[in-house]
Amino acid sequence: MGRSSGVVILAATLVAWLAGCGGGSSAPPATQPPVAVLVADLLHGEPPLRVVFDGSLSNHPDGTIVRYEFDFDEGEGYEDHDDNPLVAHTYHNPGLYRIWLRVTSSDGASNSTSVVIVANSPPEAVLTASPSFGQAPVETVLDASSSRDPDGSLVELEWDWDGDGVVDQAGAFEDECVAEYTYQEPGLYSARVTVIDDLGHSDTAAVSIEVLEFLGPGDWPMLGRDPRHSWRSPVEGPRSATLKWKFVTGRAIRSSAVFSVAATVYFSSLDGHLYALNPDGSERWEFQLATESYSSPAVGSDGAIYIAAGQNLHAVNPDGSEKWTLTDLGPGSFWGSCTLDQSDTIYLGDYGTGTEHVVRAISPDGDVAWTYLMGGYMVGSCALAADGTVYIGGSDVNGSRIAKLVALWPDGSERWTYMADGGTTVNATPAISADGTIYFGSSGGGGSEAVAAVYALRPDGTEKWSALTDDEADYGAGPSVASDGTVYVAGGFDDSIHALSPDGDELWTYQTQDSNWTSIAIDKSGMLYFGSGDRFVYCLSPDGKLQWRYRTDGAIYADPSIGEDGTLYIGSDDGCMYAFGDE
Repeated sequence: MGRSSGVVILAATLVAWLAGCGGGSSAPPATQPPVAVLVADLLHGEPPLRVVFDGSLSNHPDGTIVRYEFDFDEGEGYEDHDDNPLVAHTYHNPGLYRIWLRVTSSDGASNSTSVVIVANSPPEAVLTASPSFGQAPVETVLDASSSRDPDGSLVELEWDWDGDGVVDQAGAFEDECVAEYTYQEPGLYSARVTVIDDLGHSDTAAVSIEVLEFLGPGDWPMLGRDPRHSWRSPVEGPRSATLKWKFVTGRAIRSSAVFSVAATVYFSSLDGHLYALNPDGSERWEFQLATESYSSPAVGSDGAIYIAAGQNLHAVNPDGSEKWTLTDLGPGSFWGSCTLDQSDTIYLGDYGTGTEHVVRAISPDGDVAWTYLMGGYMVGSCALAADGTVYIGGSDVNGSRIAKLVALWPDGSERWTYMADGGTTVNATPAISADGTIYFGSSGGGGSEAVAAVYALRPDGTEKWSALTDDEADYGAGPSVASDGTVYVAGGFDDSIHALSPDGDELWTYQTQDSNWTSIAIDKSGMLYFGSGDRFVYCLSPDGKLQWRYRTDGAIYADPSIGEDGTLYIGSDDGCMYAFGDE
């Protein structure tokens, strides 16, 4: 009896325990899987790409990690690294790789995680524009076909015509790598292209496009070509010293040649005449001025020609007849030339006497719109910015003479005045680049104790830089600015032509045999043309190498100009206007 009752008790106890295992709060908790964490020191780079993978942050709430296995996605499966969570691997081939880490805990549970690595050489975007500048509208071809992907292929492309960050056109690289776009309005544009490769990496390239004001077929209707005095032509000038013709006047020529819509060539002479020539150098007519003229004419949109002579301003019809004349504008003579805006308003400053030196704005009908009292004499011409601001240089006569540049609002009120550190006056005409920077030089050399310099100002009148400080130089000729921002300027008494970077660093100097007082005309390819006191006409490459020169019979103080067919015109003190062009 006792033995059997014990079996019954044991059986009952076992049944009760088994019943409890079917449900109830006393059951042991289930085993938790480990947590896999994978960190890579690099997620992308150029092959060979060495990446260190770190699984040490992996953990297990109920135990320890005893095994780390890595799959580097190169077809070899998992590699067992025992209890070492750190491993390095090198990817020699480009591609997108998913790396897996599998961790196993002490109780046999496991878990996995992954990261993606991209081994890829980035693409290289290359962009060219042809043409990169010209008068509005500019139809340019933007070419990104030389872009490349060193270890794959380019699949997509995005265009941004004006650099505003907005994608204007996109598509497959093969279909869109060459595009055409027309820039209608004057300005400086930054065209951008972004190329994208087969792994999603991209690169961007940009090129500057400068659109000049449309000036009509005559293309060079005033001193410096346009109201900004860019001195840049959208056509190529002559590549050799081939003289097409020369026209003889009665005295020295200090005037630049300008051109009308009908390709008539206009210039003045110290013999007191305004000349109109046909493109072949034959005379069309001559107009008697009130006196000798050191000024260059300017051609209006209706073909009228405006020119200052002494204290007088002449307006001449295209047939050579008088339109109107303003006399006795004084108190001093005009040494500068007329600058015209888009409405043909004439801007002109006079040399003056004492402290009476006046800048005027005059309508095409001869009505004076406003005057501004400069306070110091002016020799150069006005430059006009795109917003209508008028810039002119001169000197301050309060105390000692100091070079200054004045900015006037379109209504003639003063915007600001910049007093230069060096020089006694600003004789040169300012030049304005497409981004609004104003460039000018001060005078002071030739025996003066003042030190001349070249300046770059922002549109608000603050200085960007000054350069070429020299007690031997005299920057009496207006600077010229190339499409890449290079600034060219004649050094006057230092017998040199200087090239400056956009930041004001000197790039090179070209030495002539005498002083230089002309501005530098720049053609479509960046070739430089100027005259010198040594009687030569020069052509230099953009890096300052002599391409050709031609000796006239007199010193040259007249500024050059380039016609619509690429003919170079320049006057000499021998009384002749010279025309050069390739056959």
